[in-house]
Parts: sequence; C-alpha cells; structure tokens
Amino acid sequence: MRLKKEELDFIKKTAKVYFGENAEIYIFGSRTDDDKRGGDIDIYIETKLPLSPRELYKKKISYAVALDKKIGEQAIDIVVNNFTDNKNIYEVAKRTGVIIK
Repeated sequence: MRLKKEELDFIKKTAKVYFGENAEIYIFGSRTDDDKRGGDIDIYIETKLPLSPRELYKKKISYAVALDKKIGEQAIDIVVNNFTDNKNIYEVAKRTGVIIK
C-alpha cells in the first residue's frame, strides 16, 4: 500500500469521528498497488449511522477538509455507504479495497 502508516492511522481515526466508531474504512484503487505511481487516495467507508443525504454530504466535506489539513493537498475521493441506496461502486470498492485495521 502506498500510504504511510501515519496517514492510514489518521484516515481511520478521523473517519470514525465523522462516521461512527463502528465504521469500516477501506483504501481502494491505485494506492493499494505498490507497483504503481501517483494516483488519488480512494477511501470507501461503511457506516450504519442514520444520516440524511444532507448530513452525509456535510460529514464527507468536513472529513475531506480534515484530511487535507493533515495529509496535504492531494486528490482524495471519498465514497460513503450508509446503506440507504445500492450503488455498484460500493461493491467494487469493498471487493477490491484493503480494510484499514
């Protein structure tokens, strides 16, 4: 995985602040492949918090700002599944991603 342990720890810890202690956080996409270079940070989060679309949007923005302040200016994509809809990206991200333990 092409992220530092400190970055992974911060991604996980901060996600749990915004999306609940029981949230599961995955990294997927090119950053999981040690043979690739560059690429954005793709984060998939599963939360069971009952959030409205507006609340979910606000939390995603706040989370992205917190990541930007700590990790620096990088392209970061955040996908949050709170089980209110069924999108193909959820299945792909979870299947191809690496959970942060």
